[in-house]
Amino acid sequence: LIAPDGRSRKAVAWFNMGMASPIISQRLFDELGLERGEALRLQVGTFVFEVPAKSVSAGGNSKLGGPDFAHLFAPEPVEVMLPGNIFQKLLVILDYRSGTLELARPGTTTPEGVPVPVSANTETGLIAVKSTVEGHPVPLVIDAGSGYSWLRGEVVSGWLNRHPDWER
Repeated sequence: LIAPDGRSRKAVAWFNMGMASPIISQRLFDELGLERGEALRLQVGTFVFEVPAKSVSAGGNSKLGGPDFAHLFAPEPVEVMLPGNIFQKLLVILDYRSGTLELARPGTTTPEGVPVPVSANTETGLIAVKSTVEGHPVPLVIDAGSGYSWLRGEVVSGWLNRHPDWER
């Protein structure tokens, strides 16, 4: 994070693809001057992002009523929850095997693998891919922050009845 005076302030952040706007701890909210209208400025690698103060909420039993999330990655204290939509206009490369996240400007790197068309929710950054199960189209949400994919109960109930051996 970049304080109003320009100094750097490290913080543990959780990138949550399913949220629309940032939430930061009340302590950081005050420290970074957001109550005075200062923009939230953060640096990830060589990229600097700026979010208007009016788009940021304070968390942790704050006067703004945000959630308490400090415990989510204990013992590391999470102080910031950031939406995936701050990365719009960038390539986000997730390498689960090496545990890295890389950001790149379009055209500066060549993605690996098989390209698959997706649709993206520009408000939250969530990505959906068309898939087929038992010959029927099924949209799957890709949430890089989840350890699993999720589907509606009414979608899977028939599958589970027909295929009780499927893992779930």
